[in-house]
Formats: sequence, structure tokens, C-alpha cells
Amino acid sequence: MNFPRPSWILAAASLLHIGAGLWRLPKDPYFRNATSRSERARAGISPMAGRAIDDYLTLCQRTDTDVVLVVWRDKIVGEYHSNRYQGQPINVTGSTIAITGLLACLLQADGKLSFAAPVSRYIPSWREDPLKSKVTVDDLLKMTSGILHPYDMDDVVGDFTLVDYDKYVVDRIAPEAPPGSRWFYANYAVQLLSPILEKACGSPLQDFARRRLFEPLGFGSDSGLSADSKGEAILFGAASFRSIELARLGDTVLHRGIWQGHKVLPASILATLSAASSANPGFGRLWEVQPNHRRVAMAGLPNRRYGILINECYVYPGADLVVVRQQSAPAGRGTQYASGAPNALNRLAKLLETGRRD
Repeated sequence: MNFPRPSWILAAASLLHIGAGLWRLPKDPYFRNATSRSERARAGISPMAGRAIDDYLTLCQRTDTDVVLVVWRDKIVGEYHSNRYQGQPINVTGSTIAITGLLACLLQADGKLSFAAPVSRYIPSWREDPLKSKVTVDDLLKMTSGILHPYDMDDVVGDFTLVDYDKYVVDRIAPEAPPGSRWFYANYAVQLLSPILEKACGSPLQDFARRRLFEPLGFGSDSGLSADSKGEAILFGAASFRSIELARLGDTVLHRGIWQGHKVLPASILATLSAASSANPGFGRLWEVQPNHRRVAMAGLPNRRYGILINECYVYPGADLVVVRQQSAPAGRGTQYASGAPNALNRLAKLLETGRRD
């Protein structure tokens, strides 16, 4: 007689099967692996927190996830990858905006960019318009510029690399509401930062990003920002990274800009990213913010037209926790992840933060 097996047994069997495949996630030289039950226990993770990690991994497995990493106190305590993932960089889609926020913070810390400066300082054609002239750099970073049209990439062309995005956004988009009065997720409002940041750093933005952020964290040469038809950085989407690279990035944000003893980001990076507007307390400077600063995340708005592509890096400072989840193929079950992940992650972070044992 065949008896139905509990779902957790099926999930565990599937995880073991995939983990035993020909390709495995390579060991990282910086994060020690502690994914087994005994290794977690030695690391100080309670049985209850261990089950919360496994519950989250099961959710990821069931919702078209390519790869996920759970990093606690600089140890990988949970990981999963699907059969289609072979270690390649994955397009993080809308989460690219979080990289833009980090680059802006670097330039501000260098004294080369003022968040309070008007956009017209960098884009002279915006000086004469009564609304455009009032938009500040910080309005673009907080998505309170008054630009209320999403200006989806489909308004132009399907292939990002075939468009001169900087020219398009400078010439065609404009605020429709007083800057600072409303929050609206607008891709091309973020792209306006491309000519601004490039003027501020005095070099191609991709070069600045690689020199100041990607190379210090050991990112591969095939990871990074994408470029448009003129070779200028696309800042609202299309950047590609590996999960371990995003984990290093999240760990650097978690540790106030320090990676392996070296300063990569400003010490104030968490506070700077978390500074939200009154128009949307849940959104900082191109990073999602959870109330009371319990969590910051690089997370773009899901594109429901093409299916849910959720590529995110969550940072829980109080729990010393970083979680990376990536998905390359549009699929309907991504909606299940979007609805289930917040509670699963918040529960895990709370258990790790309190050190509760059972």
C-alpha cells in the first residue's frame, strides 16, 4: 500500500536530489558553509530557526527560484539551486535600481554629489520649466520627482541595448506633480540619474562602478551594469550578478560598508539608504525599507506583464542576516513567492535575532 508522504519529506528529498547533481554551488572563500543540521547547531542556530530556514528554502524551491543563499554571521546556513542554474550571472531586472542608489551614496560620500542639488545643475535643459527646475537629485533617489508615468521600456523598444536612454529621458519625461508631494515607481526617473552620476564621477559610470564597488567585492568581469546603444549605463534594469556576489554586497551593507576589513561603502550606508520620504515610509534611496529599519532590500517592482521575476537581496541588520533570491525565467508561481516570502523571512529574522531555542 502506498501512503502519502508529508510535504516536508518530499521537499527535503527534492533538495537532496538537486544538491547531488553534477553542478553544485561553489564554495565561497569568504563565507564558511554551515548548511547541515549539525553545522547549524554548532554555529548557534536553534532547531526552530533551522526549521524556518528550511521552510523558506522549500518556498523558494516551489516558486521557480533559480538560486537562493541564506547568510548568517558570515556563514552560508541555507542554499538551494534549481537544475537550470549553473553559476551564471542572472539579470536582476528592477533590483538594478538599488545598485544605482549605492553608486549615488558613494559619490555623495566622496563630496562629488549633493542630494539636495537640483537636477538642472547637471541637465541644463531642465532649468526653464517650472516643475523640472524644482526636482532634486534626492527626489529621483526617493522616487518623489513628480514623474507619474512609468515609461515602461515597451514605450520604446524591446531590446534595452538598442536605445539611447539618456537622451530619451532627458528630452521626453517630465514631472506631472510638484516634486516631493507624491511617490511613484517610475523606471525612467531612475535613468535620469545616469547623466547626473556620470558628470559627478567624471568617468563612464560602468568604470566607476567596477572600480569602486564590483572589483573590491570580487565580482566577475561578466557581472555588472548593462549599457544602452551609446554605451551609457542602464540604471533601472538589466544588470546581472551571481547570487554569491549579491551576498557579498548585502554583507557589506550589513557591516556598515566594510568588506573583509576594507572600507568599500560609506560607514553611514545603512542610514543613508534607509532615509525614506514622508510620501512613502517604505522606500528609501532606491532601496526598500521595512519600518523601524528592521530590513532594507534591493528589490524592484515586479513586472507583471512578463510574469513575476523576483531578484532580491534582503539585509536584516538586527539579525545579522543576508538573504539572496534570484529567478531568471518568468513563471506564474512567482506570485506565490511574493505573497509568502515576507512572513517567512520576517519569522526567520526574528528567530535569529532573539536567539530563541526550543
